[in-house]
Amino acid sequence: MRRSLVLALALGFAMLTPRVLPAQETPTFADLAWGSSRDSAKSALVAKGYTFVEEDSDHDLQFRTTVLQQLTAVYLMFNPHGELVKVYVVLATPDAAARGVYKQMVDVLSDKYGDPTMRVENFEAPYQKGDGSEDEAIKAGKATLATIWTPKAKVGYGISCRVTVNLAVGVSYEPSTWHEEFERRSRNSTRDF
Repeated sequence: MRRSLVLALALGFAMLTPRVLPAQETPTFADLAWGSSRDSAKSALVAKGYTFVEEDSDHDLQFRTTVLQQLTAVYLMFNPHGELVKVYVVLATPDAAARGVYKQMVDVLSDKYGDPTMRVENFEAPYQKGDGSEDEAIKAGKATLATIWTPKAKVGYGISCRVTVNLAVGVSYEPSTWHEEFERRSRNSTRDF
């Protein structure tokens, strides 16, 4: 079951049965419109005080900021036409703070987007919730803490917040166009095999 959940989170939200978000039809990060160009997205974030870090080999953009008193990386991902198709935010939390910051971020997103569509708190043997080894379980890939929001009338759009295996907090904003770009990147990553 955990493996299928991880696959669903990795592929996006198209396969999930949505419960609708009443607050907003198309969630965005920092008011960036889906399909924005690199230049307009970069200008918008810099104007809001984000620090531009780099453009990588996929022509995605990385920024740095602080969220909930945590050093935070923001990745803007673009398709080959230069259109914004995903935002991934990583709050670099100290290990002991990851679950607490995750709960704070879930509260922030819930205040904006309403009740989540799905909450996942799953531990695999030999770990279990409340055993004092939750962080160890997450690092070992034996636990999943994730919350998902799917907006009204937009199957395939969504936001997820999770604790990563590195005990950071990751927040993904994915429109329906991300799935196609994810597939393209997956094909390209295996082309040499």
